[in-house]
Amino acid sequence: FQTATFVFIAGIGVVLSPIEGAPRRLLSDPGTEGQVLRRLIPVMIIVPIVLGYLTLVGNEVGLFAAPFGIALRSILEIAVLFTILFLSINAVKKQATRAAEFEVVAVERERRCTKAFNASPMAISITSLRTGRLIEVNDAFVDATGYTKEDAIGKTTVELGLWDNVEDRTAELANVAEAGSIRNQEYRFRTRDGSILIGLLSAEVIEVNGEP
Repeated sequence: FQTATFVFIAGIGVVLSPIEGAPRRLLSDPGTEGQVLRRLIPVMIIVPIVLGYLTLVGNEVGLFAAPFGIALRSILEIAVLFTILFLSINAVKKQATRAAEFEVVAVERERRCTKAFNASPMAISITSLRTGRLIEVNDAFVDATGYTKEDAIGKTTVELGLWDNVEDRTAELANVAEAGSIRNQEYRFRTRDGSILIGLLSAEVIEVNGEP
């Protein structure tokens, strides 16, 4: 019972320790070590209490009075703890395997989307709705405007001088922010060499890293 009480207090201490403390950091770690610890915390608290209670009951009825009974109790306690530990680690391994498989699928999906994005014959750009700055452009954008990706990314289309009429850009951003999308709106654009390009613009709000 004293051992059960000690483990219970130790488990509570780990949970309530300051966030900058090593035990708390490990407890919040999304990795395998953190998952194992989170699974073992309930075991560390509940199992010793249950075993301690059964020991008290067994002692009252004289079940563990003989040396054989004491040895049997110890073997059962060790077997229970090792079984729970094995099941916890096995579950974490399966979860880690699924996470790794999901990551492979996500990477492959991102690779395909990137390939399709760059292979599109239509000029495509991804722009921050909050700042108006270009986050990404495809190869067709580079060919149509004359600006390289290095020139364009991080700047606004106004800074690049792409709009023949800057007021069109202001109205376009307002329409996208209000309606969530626009389709086939005709605008006049100015390329890097000063040529005027008339094109149809479609835009839709998406979230990239939680930002529209």
